[in-house]
Amino acid sequence: MEEISLVLVLGVIFMALLQTIEKYGLDLLILWLAEGDKWWSPVRKLPSGGHIHLYTKGWTPGGDFASLLHGHIVDWYFHKKDQQFYHKDDEVFATKFPRDPRPKSSWARRLAQLGVGWVGLYRQLYRRHRKWEAMDTVDGKKSGEEPSRKLVLKETKKGEEHIFYFSTPMALNLGTIQPKSAPGTLGGRVTGMVSFNAFMVNPPKAEFIAGKWENQTVGAVRSRIREHVQNKTAETLQSEIDTSGTNEMVDAMARANTKQVGETATVGLIDGQGIKIDSPRFEDFDYVEEGGDKDVADSMRKITIAENELKVEAVNAEKAKVRGTGKAMERKAEAEGIAAEFAARMSVPQGAELSLAEAVRWGEVKYLSLNQQGTGVAVTFPENP
Repeated sequence: MEEISLVLVLGVIFMALLQTIEKYGLDLLILWLAEGDKWWSPVRKLPSGGHIHLYTKGWTPGGDFASLLHGHIVDWYFHKKDQQFYHKDDEVFATKFPRDPRPKSSWARRLAQLGVGWVGLYRQLYRRHRKWEAMDTVDGKKSGEEPSRKLVLKETKKGEEHIFYFSTPMALNLGTIQPKSAPGTLGGRVTGMVSFNAFMVNPPKAEFIAGKWENQTVGAVRSRIREHVQNKTAETLQSEIDTSGTNEMVDAMARANTKQVGETATVGLIDGQGIKIDSPRFEDFDYVEEGGDKDVADSMRKITIAENELKVEAVNAEKAKVRGTGKAMERKAEAEGIAAEFAARMSVPQGAELSLAEAVRWGEVKYLSLNQQGTGVAVTFPENP
């Protein structure tokens, strides 16, 4: 009886050990396969929260889009058929996800618990180096200025070209925009900077169909703002900026997301680029009226520069005059000295002979001529006697 009990106990222990090996041994195998980016492994580690990894078909990088993995994104869920993320408050969310959008099968839940996702065989991680502009706090220690928010260039860090962000903070300089002129006014111009978050709601469309979505997103936002500003007077624009309620200029940026009623040649960012603009806002806004303080200051500055240039020219002319006078006086003194020396020599006996001898010693006689006045001598002197 005791032997039978012992056998039963050993059997239970053995079965428990097998189940443990089956469960955790398989988990260890899955985690081992998920390491690295190997074409022969059908699983990969899930990205960090808010990050997206894209995979292409084939043995080597550069193929067509195959699948993607993403980390946890609060209140957003990925629809595999649409290849698009939907927010839980979207009007179509209930239609797209009639049941719980979380993993349903035991296998999918097991992979999710391990932090692993299924991508399939013959898959390679997609990479692209990206550049964009955003607002950031710049430390002014080197220039002696206070820290301030400025428009700076951002780019993908080395070794992170495979990481795509669901939300990318971006910004742009509007440049100069001419608003609508009100009757009886000279008009003016608008300058400013805006910032927003770019949501990659459809990653395959953004990276594999649209391409360079960063540039196209900035262009779409700038186009919407220009359209809004050019159809409003300065007074209306200023009132929109000063209001504490709904800001129509901010709403104008958000209209870049979708095609508006009555538009024919416009394609919204969501449908065209797979990108959605969120939380647009003005970082800086300035309206300068033609003939206003800034224009007057610019004009006065130009006048001052012109006056200073004239003064400099006058000083240069006076210097040239002084230099010319000095040269003339120098030449006059030299001539008077020569005349005095010649007169002194001629006042003594043999003065003429001595002068001629010295000239011959230092120079080269060219010719002698005799006439009624006396004897003429032409002598060529070397440059450095």
